[in-house]
Amino acid sequence: MEFLGICGSVYYKLEEYAKAGTYFLQTAERAKASLGEQEYHYSLALFNLAACYKEEDRYAEAEPLFFKSLPVLATAFGQNSMEYSR
Repeated sequence: MEFLGICGSVYYKLEEYAKAGTYFLQTAERAKASLGEQEYHYSLALFNLAACYKEEDRYAEAEPLFFKSLPVLATAFGQNSMEYSR
């Protein structure tokens, strides 16, 4: 799972958002299956996937993923943290 997330991050930095999104989607699916939907790794993968969609101007797909990931990330980081507010 961690390897997939790293691959997604590398492709994201290279601005290859479609490839990055594929890796983040795989990360989310595996995290959901093994850890559940209320777990940090799942929510972070959703957030990263949403960021890819946003960069591709796929706002209608990105927005629900951002909103789904926020409650878990707020709990993990705190609503006043830099990680949450990004």
